[in-house]
Amino acid sequence: IAASHQNNNNNRQQQQNVAIEYKLCVLQLAKLYHVVGNVSESKKKYAKYVSFVAGNKMLSDAEIEALIKLAEICLDQNELHDALQYAQRIIQFGQKGKDTANKIIQQIKAANLEQAESNTKANETEQRQEDGDGDDREEQDEDDDDDMDISYNMS
Repeated sequence: IAASHQNNNNNRQQQQNVAIEYKLCVLQLAKLYHVVGNVSESKKKYAKYVSFVAGNKMLSDAEIEALIKLAEICLDQNELHDALQYAQRIIQFGQKGKDTANKIIQQIKAANLEQAESNTKANETEQRQEDGDGDDREEQDEDDDDDMDISYNMS
């Protein structure tokens, strides 16, 4: 029975080691994709690595690094909600990386503000165009009246 218990412990330890090695391989692959400029694959691997991270625990340096990279990629791709989630996770559970995460959050706020201003300008332009179309119709109607006046005067 003692030998069986020892074998179970060894098997569990081996499984944990394999899982840790696999996670590290996924992280290294994410870094390699990033180095060669394949942002799409890099993002997928960083996301996969981050999915291995347990919920409410302090983050390791590697986990913080992955979250920062993922937040930056999402920010660059204008996926602001996702970028914010990754940055907030660093602030909440990271011992390091808080300054970088706060800078990312500031960039997200600036992008949101810029997007809101852009939407407001687009709405104002659209409203002016709608108002302008109505004015054109009135002017056309007035022009038609003038034409009628002219034709009446010519008779």
